[in-house]
Amino acid sequence: MLSAQEECEFVYNSKKKSISFLPINKAFLIIDGQHRVYGFRLAKTALRVPVVVYENLSKRDESRLFIDINSKQKGVPTELLLDIKKMAEYENDTEQYLRELFDTFSSENNSALYNRLSAANRQKGKITRSVFNTAVKPLVKVFGSRNTDEIYEIFNSYLVAFDEGVLKPHNMSEQAFNTTVFKAIAGFFPVITARVKDRFGAIYSVDNYFEFTEIIGQRIKPDKIENPTNAYKPIVEHLEESLKREFTL
Repeated sequence: MLSAQEECEFVYNSKKKSISFLPINKAFLIIDGQHRVYGFRLAKTALRVPVVVYENLSKRDESRLFIDINSKQKGVPTELLLDIKKMAEYENDTEQYLRELFDTFSSENNSALYNRLSAANRQKGKITRSVFNTAVKPLVKVFGSRNTDEIYEIFNSYLVAFDEGVLKPHNMSEQAFNTTVFKAIAGFFPVITARVKDRFGAIYSVDNYFEFTEIIGQRIKPDKIENPTNAYKPIVEHLEESLKREFTL
């Protein structure tokens, strides 16, 4: 399934039942069938291949068609669909909010996640857009009406403090980019943020978060983070218990 690009000057002649186009590079965008096209390139004999060609599609139309096809059959990775939703204008408010936050964490040099995020595909040691969205989406209500720049500053301060207070003392900084651990860290954010607000008011700095993460780091069982299961909630519960102990001892 192809989309003819304007540059190839695609023309369909209904009388002759024929088409013509310029044989240039990138004359067509592949909407569906990328793997089949790759296979055809490896073929050692000529093949007759049925093709559907769309013409005069906008980038928005192409993107929406791509999403529709890959949502209703075994499609491409979720990360790619999320990445292309902006172009297709299919995003809801929450998805736009999360995309802007993800992009900020990807681009800011002081980001705790700088160079550790992957927008379109899965890479070892990196957090994908879909994992980021799953982990951070429940926090949207916690963030309230704050804009993405404000949320970036707060959530980034927390991530830096969590690394400094909990992970780094046990040489576990790399574990922050494990899918289960990252979800747990995000899941613990509302709990510790409430403590910070109680003690320091709405001043969500690295130092104020560190007041709690340092003590938690002294009380946690490293094995909970070093060898996580696929369930992140037990880690959140362990972090909560460590935080409670800070208030009772």
